[in-house]
Amino acid sequence: MDTKVTTYVVTIEAVQAPAAHLTAAAERALADNVHDLVVWIQVAAHDPRRECLENEWGPDPRVRISSETSSLDEFPAAAFHVTLPAGVAFRRSLVRRLRAVLGSAVRAEAVFAGGSVVSITRTWALHRARRGSAAPADFGDVVTVAGASLRIAFGRFRCSRLGGRAGRAVGSLRRRIRVSYRARCRPGRRAAG
Repeated sequence: MDTKVTTYVVTIEAVQAPAAHLTAAAERALADNVHDLVVWIQVAAHDPRRECLENEWGPDPRVRISSETSSLDEFPAAAFHVTLPAGVAFRRSLVRRLRAVLGSAVRAEAVFAGGSVVSITRTWALHRARRGSAAPADFGDVVTVAGASLRIAFGRFRCSRLGGRAGRAVGSLRRRIRVSYRARCRPGRRAAG
């Protein structure tokens, strides 16, 4: 168990997403302007993506790859748990926007076609729900927001859509950043080694 208490734990749902998509999602979460966060990727021990993710993120203490424990077990004192599907593309400050939408509610979520959910939940509600075999919604209000209001999209990961430094770069540098980012993050392409 980690002794440092982080404010936010961002869990990326691995499901069947390629390792490159998981890496891109982790990079986007770490680029958020909220810096007191840990990214959690849960991948089975025998999964072939695990080796790739461990090679990429092994020495970085901000990214954890686990197979057995949940993020709630590993970070029981974090104030908030954020859940992101692997294929989500978002601009910087998503965590801050989710926290603002949450307000005094227990949970805030954006539900997308296909059932994908982006959410932020207060940790105390997750603990109470686990102990009482209930849902966090049983302990307070749930705010539902449109994904567009959070500037979230699914599909290709383009720098112009994501904004940040890459979106504001000028001239040939801007083109090189976009080409480089697309080559790493487009479905069907392998990350540059």
